[in-house]
Amino acid sequence: MGVDNVGDRYWLRRFGSGGRSLPDAGPQREAKGIAYIVGDGTSAAFTLDIPHGLSSDNVVSNIAFKKTVSPAANSLLWYLVDKDGDGFYETLRIEVKFESAPEAGEKVPVYWIVKVII
Repeated sequence: MGVDNVGDRYWLRRFGSGGRSLPDAGPQREAKGIAYIVGDGTSAAFTLDIPHGLSSDNVVSNIAFKKTVSPAANSLLWYLVDKDGDGFYETLRIEVKFESAPEAGEKVPVYWIVKVII
C-alpha cells in the first residue's frame, strides 16, 4: 500500500490479486477501532470518549460489545461531543451500563465505527 500525491489529489494504492492498483477518491471517510473497558469488579456503568479523527462531523456511527448491556432504558447511548468548544464534534462518546459489573481486570472490547455521510 502506498500514497501518491497527483496534483492536489491524493490516491491510496491498494494492491490486491494480480497487482491491481485501486484509486481512493479524497479524504478519509471512515474510522473504526477497538477500545477496551477494564472492569474493577464493582462498576457496571462506563463512559468512553473516542476521538474519531475525521475531517467532517456529519457522521453516523455504530458500536458493539461482547458483554450483555442492561435491558433498562438509557443503558446504552452513543453520540458526538465537541470537547474543545470549537463547534466541531470530534469525539464519539459511549455511555454504557452492563447487566453485571465486569470482573476486576476483565477487558471488555468495544467495537466502534464512524462514517462520514455528507
